Amino acid sequence: EEENKFASCGGDSQNAVMDEAGKFDITNTEELNGTLGFPTEYADKIDDAASLMHMMNANTFTSGIYHVTNADDVTAVCDALKESIMNRQWMCGFPDTLIVAKVGGEYVVSAFGNAEIIETFKANLKATFEMTDIVVEESLTE
Repeated sequence: EEENKFASCGGDSQNAVMDEAGKFDITNTEELNGTLGFPTEYADKIDDAASLMHMMNANTFTSGIYHVTNADDVTAVCDALKESIMNRQWMCGFPDTLIVAKVGGEYVVSAFGNAEIIETFKANLKATFEMTDIVVEESLTE
């Protein structure tokens, strides 16, 4: 709905797009980690990624979507994402909430930011993809 939209961008620094999710270059592991919180040591477990971020402040909303090449690694990727994002040093305001979800058998979605935006994102994710399982929902402000 229009009231839930905000100025956004997607992709990485070399493949940026406006107002939609964009492909993220997984070979740039430093940017993958620095921007999305994806741990560099798990980069070999994915073969595709995309991002969607709030245009003005990434801590308001940042989401990464990852295709995990081996379904047996999905839980480990979820755990590593949680650990990586929960242990971040935030420079420009603190995001309120982190979620990590399994979607189907081979996708992982992470999102952190404003609690209200994350709640809307979570509801839309679950409504769009029936096979969504929220495996992490944590406060980042405590």
